[in-house]
Amino acid sequence: MIGIHALRQARILRERLLRSGRFLRVSINIGASHFLHEEFLSNVEESVGGAGGEGLVLEVTESAALEDMHRTTRLVEELKRRGFGASLDDFGTGYSSLHYAADLSMTEIKLDSYFLRRFRSYTNAFAVVGSTLLLADLSGSRLVGEGLEFPEDLALWLRMGGRLIQGYLLARPMPEEELLSWLGRPLPPELATASPVYPVEDLPFLEYAFRPSSSYEEMDHRQADCPLDLWFAQRGVLYCHLPSWSEARDSHRQMHISGALSLNVTERFVRAIGNLRDEMDAYRLTFGPSA
Repeated sequence: MIGIHALRQARILRERLLRSGRFLRVSINIGASHFLHEEFLSNVEESVGGAGGEGLVLEVTESAALEDMHRTTRLVEELKRRGFGASLDDFGTGYSSLHYAADLSMTEIKLDSYFLRRFRSYTNAFAVVGSTLLLADLSGSRLVGEGLEFPEDLALWLRMGGRLIQGYLLARPMPEEELLSWLGRPLPPELATASPVYPVEDLPFLEYAFRPSSSYEEMDHRQADCPLDLWFAQRGVLYCHLPSWSEARDSHRQMHISGALSLNVTERFVRAIGNLRDEMDAYRLTFGPSA
């Protein structure tokens, strides 16, 4: 069975990494049919022998959990008792994702790339990413952002509090020997540079601060109770001393007044919000996320 072979190879790789002084987790994606098979736990024990599951993470898709939640819950607890990590893959693609998050005590959640491909341009996708980060923090789970490919996406992810990523921005799939060589190289500049983490109160600002200018045309700028308006009102006491604060606030108000945006209005706001972002980055790096 392919699943048994994958488990054995993951254990061998994990042991090889340990011998080289690299304390890294190794993840294995488990097919739904194998995961729910009555001999799955026996297969797992056979594959790892007496080594246990320390350092190994078994990824289960939402579709597998959907088939039999009762059995999935029991299997997750058994895996954790044996030292394995349990990861919920493709989170957000099923019909009852929050139900899984509430009932399954996962050590890791992998947020589907659908949201991270869209969260800089679409408010609802941004809201899902922010909510899932909070969910992971409160439940004590690791959250992995899947499918990150562009530095701008990574910049926003890190400022929202994301810490773990999976995607071509980090690396493409590679053979084992190439992986061992790759692990000895320096991190890409986007990951090696310190990034500030913003508190949850500043999420309305971050939604605008990393938007591509083309996405503003699709927004309803005449809406009442605009989150960014509220943010300017509530967080002004903390940030109003920054040089670009007033310009960003006033140009955003102009966006509401103009309704159908002119190019000049958009350019003024994008420039102002970008300047304010740079100033706030410096502020947050100095005072930290709790300020």
